[in-house]
Amino acid sequence: MKYERISLFGIPGGGKSTFARKLSQKTGQEIIYMDREFLSDLDKYFGHNEVFSKWVKQQSKKDSWIMDGNYKEASLEIRKDRSDLIIFFDMPTYLALYRVMKRSIVSKFKRRVDVPTNFKDSSFFQFIKHVKNYNAKNRKKFFSNIDDYSGELIIVKSKKQAAQLLDQL
Repeated sequence: MKYERISLFGIPGGGKSTFARKLSQKTGQEIIYMDREFLSDLDKYFGHNEVFSKWVKQQSKKDSWIMDGNYKEASLEIRKDRSDLIIFFDMPTYLALYRVMKRSIVSKFKRRVDVPTNFKDSSFFQFIKHVKNYNAKNRKKFFSNIDDYSGELIIVKSKKQAAQLLDQL
């Protein structure tokens, strides 16, 4: 199966960026890291969904991509209209928290490609709280806003499922 425009959503630490990198290596598709853009200029984007939405719309006009990140308010409608496939990473909260904490430690020694090179995570504990509450707050909102999506939706609930899906795509 071949999909030209793939959107990845789900809990932070759910494996979206890792999956995007592996899929891009396999297919050659460009990865659009939403975190990299958003975090590169917080003054420009934070609290200004219309400005970020304009960037998302511009990126989504490309013929082929893998778009990695959430930003529901600024991007969901645009991505629903353009995506052939949406993959939702529905991992357990405890696993996502572990991965986010591990990523935070590892990123002190190894640069992450999905965030700007100059990014300093000064709100780590606030982010941990966001991850802790994601499944209770954001998951339900995502699914209620995706019910009119006409493309294919795949829900990934484990690392094993992600690996199997990668083999299929």
